Amino acid sequence: MSEFDIIKKYFSRPVKQDMLGVGDDCALFSAANGFDIAVSKDLLIEDIHFFHDVDPISLGHKSLTVSLSDLAAMGASPLACLLGIAMPVANEKWLAKFSEGFYNLSNCVGCPLIGGDTVRSQQGIIISITVLGQVPFGQAIRRDGAQIDDEIWVSGDLGSADIACRIISSKIENNKFLLSRTINSLEWPNARLNLGHSLRGVANSAIDISDGLIQDLTHILNASNLGAFVYYDNLPFDNFLLDSLSKDDIKKSILNGGDVYELCFTAPKCQHNNIINISKELNIKLSLIGGIVSKRGLDIIYNDGSILDNIPSGFSHF
Repeated sequence: MSEFDIIKKYFSRPVKQDMLGVGDDCALFSAANGFDIAVSKDLLIEDIHFFHDVDPISLGHKSLTVSLSDLAAMGASPLACLLGIAMPVANEKWLAKFSEGFYNLSNCVGCPLIGGDTVRSQQGIIISITVLGQVPFGQAIRRDGAQIDDEIWVSGDLGSADIACRIISSKIENNKFLLSRTINSLEWPNARLNLGHSLRGVANSAIDISDGLIQDLTHILNASNLGAFVYYDNLPFDNFLLDSLSKDDIKKSILNGGDVYELCFTAPKCQHNNIINISKELNIKLSLIGGIVSKRGLDIIYNDGSILDNIPSGFSHF
């Protein structure tokens, strides 16, 4: 099967009338007046970001989700996406399932695939996603906007995806029941696009949690030239973990576990009630976990007032 056969059979579907999609040297679309364009790219590498035996339908879904999550963090809406795939062999069964998962999400959120590339790799599957979005001019939620006395919030639960990953990779004891409770968090994450939209004009800064809460919150602190405290006992996670794992395993996963794709954001105290209302309206769990301070650094504080020593870092490729 040739490169062009793959593209035509699995990755060429109709797009909006005002777009030129797959099939030409470039895709074309018009940007709306009064909007900034938001662009993000992610790479997913076999045996680094996903296991070789992962369900290709879920992988198609997740591949797009990780980039949509970047748009969500900035309050942007998706416009279109580009897809690149490198693989050793053109496995038609795998491609059919991957494209099914990809397009199911693409259609759901209104993010048409308008271009990309396919090539042969020497080893393993490599997936590259570029998303293009738009956000009203001047309303993007950036990392560098945190202010002193902001509250720090996080959506959803932390740690479950990391626990599933560590079970599959034999880094913690295999527990089939625990894996069944956590595997969806790893393989079927969802980008918080609606939350990102609702936080425009409410949050001062935001980031999606891809490399772990501590590492990603630190990006906000560094960009804003500020510090923070986080109340460990306020961090949200599935209480089922308490019955299955040691406190140290839970701590590592909720502080440093990646692949979460929830939003961490800061907002002034005067927006507290608005955030509670957003949580109710969207039916999304939002947890107040700490605050922003002027002194650089990050303290993790327990209920008894003690501070966690030697905070471990999150995921890093290098």
